Amino acid sequence: HAIEMARHSQVRIVLNPSPARPLEPSFLDGVDIIVANRDEIATLTGLGSPVDPAISARMLIDAGAKAVIVTLGMDGAVAVTRNEETFTPAFLVDSIDSTGAGDAFVGNLAVALVRGLDLAGAIRFATAGAALSVTRPGAQPSMPSGTETEEFLRDGSDV
Repeated sequence: HAIEMARHSQVRIVLNPSPARPLEPSFLDGVDIIVANRDEIATLTGLGSPVDPAISARMLIDAGAKAVIVTLGMDGAVAVTRNEETFTPAFLVDSIDSTGAGDAFVGNLAVALVRGLDLAGAIRFATAGAALSVTRPGAQPSMPSGTETEEFLRDGSDV
């Protein structure tokens, strides 16, 4: 229902299907960005694991999504649109706790998009936010502010 309302209101739709479950292909039609990790995309596509992120993302593009970002943890992220496939490397940090890293990624991605960054810039910002989050314990306490993420990027991404 929320997706239908967003479509009707012409609001950008960022879908993080977590926990993942198989979805009707029509559900994805018109979704602007799907963000899923390896396990989630394996479930969404029905391909199971191990998964080729780009091939799986293309399946969701063919189902109607405009862009798909597959997060790969410390291996970075792959973004696929109808015309392009890009890879964004992860930032090297000393990881303490990965709880909430996916949420940090999606939240920072949304912030960056609202601020007007293009998809590549938004993914870099999201990757930085996720990197910061794993350097701290817990889920909510590990979430970086936008200012912290900006400083992380500005200071050469050293933690």
